[in-house]
Amino acid sequence: MRHLLLLAANAALAALALAILAVASAPPALAAEVAAEAAPWWAGALIEIFVAALAAPVSAVMVAYLWRLRAQLGLSIEDDARVRLEAIIENGLAEAARQLGKRVNPRAAAVVTVEEMTKAAHAEIVDGAASYLATHGADTLKRLGVSPDDRGTLDQIVSARLAKRSVSS
Repeated sequence: MRHLLLLAANAALAALALAILAVASAPPALAAEVAAEAAPWWAGALIEIFVAALAAPVSAVMVAYLWRLRAQLGLSIEDDARVRLEAIIENGLAEAARQLGKRVNPRAAAVVTVEEMTKAAHAEIVDGAASYLATHGADTLKRLGVSPDDRGTLDQIVSARLAKRSVSS
């Protein structure tokens, strides 16, 4: 939503700048020729007001059109957040597996694979990855409408990603 507002503001400012530039940049020679057949004194002001009044609605329509075009092309702000969230979850799973591997065998920094997990180890890895996700992905979660404080939801997200990972392996 913030991007939409910024885009609308930029479009409105650009339209207003173009209107001012168009009215103010008449060449002096042209102005002298037109002065002979001078329009009423208020015509220039009327054109400026007309252009300024139309700048905002035209800008809004253009922003709406560009927004629809972006949606038709399949570009979404949420797609970026989902990709980032997936990377954070993967990092959390790797970190949790590494920590579990260190506790199981402190001398080796071996990573426990999904196939080697027991239910207890699975729960421990999900818990560690959910903690990692809550710590490192709070902004991304909020962007997607998920509370970083809701441990049940975070556990479900991590478990689903872990299940997807084990199926694709």
